Amino acid sequence: MSDLEKPVQTVDEEVSLATETEQISQNEVENESDQISLKDKIVGYYQDLVASFANFMNFLK
Repeated sequence: MSDLEKPVQTVDEEVSLATETEQISQNEVENESDQISLKDKIVGYYQDLVASFANFMNFLK
């Protein structure tokens, strides 16, 4: 097959491939931020639990 017969990607195809890659990377960032926010919620809950338990123990003294 000569160079003239080879199919060439159009600009639209290249742009669509680039946007698909950007969307995938954005989804990965969203998943990571969801995991971080879940960790923050768990840590916050644990801190509230510890503070409540400390208050309860002080109440019993």
